[in-house]
Amino acid sequence: MAYYFQLGLMLVASIGVLWAVQCERREWNNGICRKNGLPWRNFDCCTGGDRGYQAGDETCWISYDVDKGEIQPEIVIVKDEQPC
Repeated sequence: MAYYFQLGLMLVASIGVLWAVQCERREWNNGICRKNGLPWRNFDCCTGGDRGYQAGDETCWISYDVDKGEIQPEIVIVKDEQPC
């Protein structure tokens, strides 16, 4: 009987982690804020390793590795001083 309880507890914990990763992946949205369309900009990292991002007035905190390798490059507009 205790075996089934432990197995059930592990199953619930695994589903919880998968759900949390999916929620963060949806929030991260490949580095673009879903509400205003601006790229997420890193503004803080806490001692636990969570990363804080801002896009305009929106904020999100990422715990899992859904943001690794997917950070959008900063767009820089350069005015060309010399005509062609």
